[in-house]
Amino acid sequence: MWELVIAGVGLSLMIETIQLITSRGCFDLDDVLLNGLGTVMGYGIYKVAKKLFAKNDLNAVGN
Repeated sequence: MWELVIAGVGLSLMIETIQLITSRGCFDLDDVLLNGLGTVMGYGIYKVAKKLFAKNDLNAVGN
């Protein structure tokens, strides 16, 4: 999971840095932190959905 968080924060930081260098948009550290939080939340939702759908698939095969 940490690899995913690092990738999400890294990509966000790269975009923010490009905005700073090119003067297009505004560099905001809050964006980096919130995008990292969104990455964690998205991963959590994925894990829950994967468990739910896996249980439903097993029930469908047994019937």
